[in-house]
Amino acid sequence: MRAKSKPSTAKHPFIPAYSARDVEAALFAAELGSAPEIDLHGQSTNIALSEMETFLHQEMMYGSDVVRIIHGRGGQILRQAIMKRLEQMKKQQLVAGYRDTTNPMQAGAVTLVALYRIPRQR
Repeated sequence: MRAKSKPSTAKHPFIPAYSARDVEAALFAAELGSAPEIDLHGQSTNIALSEMETFLHQEMMYGSDVVRIIHGRGGQILRQAIMKRLEQMKKQQLVAGYRDTTNPMQAGAVTLVALYRIPRQR
């Protein structure tokens, strides 16, 4: 009879842990400067989520720290779907954190996303 092993609770071996302070600092810096962005407003939810995931994976591979997702205000359906998917990606350790912008002109229409950095292969 084999002994049951406990499931591993270790984080991904090559993704560093980010503190909440690190994530917030990166998001704040993105608000003050520029960050890669994708404009999804006006698209259907399924297409927008697919494009967002592709964009996030590309930016992660390029080494970007933070990106901006423009989803517009509208009925907030797209924003809610994006937030739900980002939460799933956070649990999968693809996204370090996210939040709405604090810029009053863009509030509710733009989400900032901090990405985990993947070490470059040497």
